Amino acid sequence: MGGDLAPRAIVEGVVAALAPSPDKPKEPLEILLVGDPEVMKANLDSLTKAPTPEIRIIPAREVITMSDPPTAGLRKKPDSSIRVGIDLMTKGEADAFFSAGNSGAVMATASLILKRPPGVDRPALAGLLPCRGESGNVVVIDLGANVDCRPSQLYQFAIMGAGFCRIASGKENPRVGLLNNGEEDEKGNNLSQQTHQLLKASSLNYLGFVEGQDIFNGRADVVVCDGFIGNVVLKSAEGLAGNIQNFLKDQIKSHPARMLGYLLLRGAYANLRKTIDYRRQGGAPLLGVNGTVIIGHGRSDALAVKNGIYLSARLAAQKLPDWIAQELKAIPLEPPPLDSGNSKDLETPSLQ
Repeated sequence: MGGDLAPRAIVEGVVAALAPSPDKPKEPLEILLVGDPEVMKANLDSLTKAPTPEIRIIPAREVITMSDPPTAGLRKKPDSSIRVGIDLMTKGEADAFFSAGNSGAVMATASLILKRPPGVDRPALAGLLPCRGESGNVVVIDLGANVDCRPSQLYQFAIMGAGFCRIASGKENPRVGLLNNGEEDEKGNNLSQQTHQLLKASSLNYLGFVEGQDIFNGRADVVVCDGFIGNVVLKSAEGLAGNIQNFLKDQIKSHPARMLGYLLLRGAYANLRKTIDYRRQGGAPLLGVNGTVIIGHGRSDALAVKNGIYLSARLAAQKLPDWIAQELKAIPLEPPPLDSGNSKDLETPSLQ
């Protein structure tokens, strides 16, 4: 029941997810709504008068706020919706978990309750961002779960991101790029340089360094970065997408002839809005835990929640954790040793 617009938007999204829709998963949905039962029932009653047997209310009286530490669900608030919801997965009562609440708390709780596959140091958020090309999407990992990383962890993110790309886009041998401040081998900080050496020695289809514009031009299928950079990329892309629409509106309204052009092109503009709307993805899967966990945007409205539920159901049906576990077994999780002659000391400041 977390998120800036909770509880109303969450309940609206749940009701919308059960309505007929061309995007609705084929598998029947049963939604466990976790939170304050009186609040949820009041919202449900105001939205639908018909019985909703597909919705089951699970009580959780405590709330993890955005200012709470990530471990709040484990130590101070065991009756929070995050902790109770993830516990349902361990009991076999739920196949997937979606939350638009405190992402750090979701990650910490999922990591310690659901556990991680052998060899995975940290889970990571893998998001689908729009790009040009046949698939129309690029996997970016990590989008904010880990702000400080080591080369071996970025190496693991690349393996998990490639596995998720195979599920999401059907790419048999996805092209992996490492986000950097230049394509040249000598560019980048210590983290980039050491990760670059690891990925070059791996069996992944590694392209090398990619730059910010390559995220959206379709050059790579998977873009790897730490969570600090990934979250900045995500928020910048969302802000630009929203303002592109405002820029277009301002320019169209500034001249009558442009209004005529808009009438001729409004179908294209509608498709553009849909393509760059973060709500259409619903959320980002947390890879590297033994369960299907989707983290939604803190500003998730009913549309984003509905699509987050759809994404959760699809990835649970496709057994996402099993796919990722297979990827981790196929490619050695222990990265190859770094060539000391071609890499920098991670603790040494870089002037490049």
